[in-house]
Amino acid sequence: LRLFVLDQHYETVYSGYPLDDDLTGPLEMGVAEFQLGASAAEEARRWYTVLLDRVLTGHALNSLPSEYERVKNLPAHEFGQQVADAVADLIQVPLNPAEAVFLALPVAGMHTPHDERRLARFPASEEISDLVQLILDEISAEMDVRIPPTAMLKEFVHHLTFMVNRLRYRVRAPDRAAGDLRTAYPVAFRMATIASRLIERELDLKMTEDELGFIASYFQVFLEERRSSSTPAYRVAVVTPVGRVSARLVQLQLAKIMAESTQYTLLSLDEAFTETLDTFDLVVTTTLEPLTTSSAVIRLAEVFDRDELLGHINRLRFDRQANIPLGAGSRSLLASLLDRERFITLDPGLEYRQNLDVMIDRLIFLGLVDEEFRARLVEREQRATMALDPQIAFPHATLSGGSTRVILAIGVIPRAAGDEGLRMIVLMGVPEKADYDDTILVDVYDEIIRLAADRNGLNRISRLTSYEQFFLY
Repeated sequence: LRLFVLDQHYETVYSGYPLDDDLTGPLEMGVAEFQLGASAAEEARRWYTVLLDRVLTGHALNSLPSEYERVKNLPAHEFGQQVADAVADLIQVPLNPAEAVFLALPVAGMHTPHDERRLARFPASEEISDLVQLILDEISAEMDVRIPPTAMLKEFVHHLTFMVNRLRYRVRAPDRAAGDLRTAYPVAFRMATIASRLIERELDLKMTEDELGFIASYFQVFLEERRSSSTPAYRVAVVTPVGRVSARLVQLQLAKIMAESTQYTLLSLDEAFTETLDTFDLVVTTTLEPLTTSSAVIRLAEVFDRDELLGHINRLRFDRQANIPLGAGSRSLLASLLDRERFITLDPGLEYRQNLDVMIDRLIFLGLVDEEFRARLVEREQRATMALDPQIAFPHATLSGGSTRVILAIGVIPRAAGDEGLRMIVLMGVPEKADYDDTILVDVYDEIIRLAADRNGLNRISRLTSYEQFFLY
């Protein structure tokens, strides 16, 4: 009954509940000693108010279900016990030990404190540290994306500690719109879904949408932190034969596609010395004169369109593993990185594995992969399914040693709108982890998951018959 009131009717029942300074003293002392933040203190006050009301009206707790016994082993129980002892002395009413457990719950399930000083009072358990490692290993196995150790990862361990307490003891902490995060951050949400599955399996708990949203938020922070740490300010040289205005026009077109943090330098041809160009990440030029530089080069005509420019950029991102940061809304990576030979119309009468073999056979014929790549795909499929959705699959595996390019192929399986079954296979081969930046893999994941969410669009794509149609879609 208390949990139901706290979740659904607290404001209605207790908005005018009288709590004078004497009555709040025990709580305030506990909050100060345990260094609780403002939100945790306010939540503890709600629970404290309910306890006082129930005790003073003759409805004190005599016991709690057996699963609450383990709360006594949590650091938060010290807070509950201290406050319960103090309030019992104040109101001259002996309290059952269950009341100390009750007061511990909002602290055991609070949002993770931001600073180390407060976290030190509530250390993470070894059980949760092991669980986090299991989650990261599973994400790596299923998605081939690795999350390196960071300070944020340490906070995530603490977050899961508090989250598990909320799930075990039915303490709600609504704060995230999971549906919005699913749309805004599809890769992070997929990682959160993997984590959720493991938490339910390993701890026999049922995840909620609110908690799924919290976890997705952490994974999005991990992805953004890694992207920013691996992507310092990107420097682009724009080289034109004559006239600063021509270079400025090229810069304006680049700015529509590339990240806002990109830095541009405009150079005339007579300023384009090798030692100068080598200091840039990318050189974009409209001159036919050869440029000698170790930097990546994009050569454009005087007049070009956005799609042509983006096609050049995306090919560099994959062919040379150039980590070129793009802005939001840029054209499809998938469309820009294909050619006619790697867009394949598949047979709807074949099983997924058979159609995948057709795609691998095509890549072997083109000299892009070998039979070892097929074996690695089979091994990955045995560890974890690469079907992101009943209608789209993303099989990917490491290429043979020495490969420096990412290989991409797309197969479409024509089906009518109402038919069930797979509609698209995106096949990808990646170099060894040490040889490429897997933020590229994250970008491809992001596009595929967004595509899977567009059922009508996926139906239309499945019935395309040529690379040109796919590119223009």
